[in-house]
Amino acid sequence: MYFFYHILKIQQTNLYTYNLITIKYQKAKRETDLCEYCDLLKNQHLHHLPAEHLEKLKVHHKTMEIKKNDYDRQFRNLQDGQSLVVFDFKQNLGLPMSPKEMSQDFFQKLPVSILTFVCFIKKNNNLFKKVFTFLSLCLNHNATFASDCLERVLNSAMYMDISKVYLWSDNGPHFHNNQFINFIFLKNNFKNKVIEYNFFCEKHGKAVCDQFFGSMTRSLNDLSKKSTISNINELLSSLCTDYYNKSNEYFFEMFFSFLLVFYNKY
Repeated sequence: MYFFYHILKIQQTNLYTYNLITIKYQKAKRETDLCEYCDLLKNQHLHHLPAEHLEKLKVHHKTMEIKKNDYDRQFRNLQDGQSLVVFDFKQNLGLPMSPKEMSQDFFQKLPVSILTFVCFIKKNNNLFKKVFTFLSLCLNHNATFASDCLERVLNSAMYMDISKVYLWSDNGPHFHNNQFINFIFLKNNFKNKVIEYNFFCEKHGKAVCDQFFGSMTRSLNDLSKKSTISNINELLSSLCTDYYNKSNEYFFEMFFSFLLVFYNKY
């Protein structure tokens, strides 16, 4: 966000998050999305490394820069009727969440799977943001689960007039596999949409989804201090109420969509 606001000078936008930026917004003081390869490459004492190993480090760093530039370019150059979608799984939540937790409760928590799609959509020369979050008791983070959720997103009402979609994900095995890629390009039901699928560089998959995950974690921590969230329906209701109260009816309907997914076939 610092990059968009201070470097690109994007100050006039209908994106709800950008409208909350103040002049006190500062650049982060801690580096994130680092990996051991890039951190090692920054070391000034690399003479002890074999030439082959050093070359692999340089190739990795170059790939990271190329992927990052591709993502920024696609985002900045979105045209009317195009969309950029970033998706990822969050670490499973454990229910119940409550102000008081007994010692044995930790071992009896019910895990909940969370898959989020952050969508940037360009229509009528305006850029919109929509976050689809799927909550499920299905813990199979596999290609079938991911492809079904992706199909729901791209066949939603907001994508009726979208002709081209740029997809971005990390290199997790639930995305980077033949079944998921085969679904996207051969077996999908995306109604004549042109799909371009991109992967972030290995070990550099941190993106806008993780920003939303951080916001969700903070919200749930605050909510669980006030009342008990005992099941997935209460989790859905609590998240909807919290995000609604933080914005308003228009922004909530425009930018957030929390959905329950029930799977009996896996």
